[in-house]
Amino acid sequence: MRQVVTMSVFVAALALTGCASAPPAKVDAHFLAWQSAQVDELIQAWGVPQQSREVAGKHYAEWTKQDVSSSPRFSLGLGGFGGNFGGGVGTSFGGGDKHDFCSVQAEHDSDGRVSVIRWTGDTDICLEQFAARNR
Repeated sequence: MRQVVTMSVFVAALALTGCASAPPAKVDAHFLAWQSAQVDELIQAWGVPQQSREVAGKHYAEWTKQDVSSSPRFSLGLGGFGGNFGGGVGTSFGGGDKHDFCSVQAEHDSDGRVSVIRWTGDTDICLEQFAARNR
């Protein structure tokens, strides 16, 4: 039984180590390089924005990227029978679909110059799905 408990702790630790994400400061720096660029450069790098609008004289372009991944499910169990009685202990880790996204909003003036970039979502998706600016 000690070996099974040790194995379940190992599997749980392994599952948790794969969950490390990029720090938000890294994503901030990633998008900071795009400030003062032309919105046309963002379109060239990231594609046509899903939304574009003007509110109170300010112009906004928004992009959203998604990533859907499936992860395997791990199961561990113990069981025993004695006389007319049966018993068991079981547990599962992980599994199912994971939906990650990153949404980026670029505020720009009427000439297309980007003044502010805001983002929300999964840091890894933001870094993977939105190209960095090469200066």
